[in-house]
Amino acid sequence: MDKYRLVVVLESKYFIHFDMYVNGVLTNPQHPICMKKEEFDRFFKIMFKGSRGNCVKMHSFSPPTQFYP
Repeated sequence: MDKYRLVVVLESKYFIHFDMYVNGVLTNPQHPICMKKEEFDRFFKIMFKGSRGNCVKMHSFSPPTQFYP
């Protein structure tokens, strides 16, 4: 069974930027994935149910150094 980790890198008023790891491997090496907060919550619930509880949402301890408007 695959294990998923959604690491929130940056959270703004309307959007969430996150990295996605599958079995410990980063799936988006270029830049974080950006979604609206409602879409991210729905995505997490679908991933959690589909993976039978093997999906974890966490926050990054090292936020990006570049500026996001």
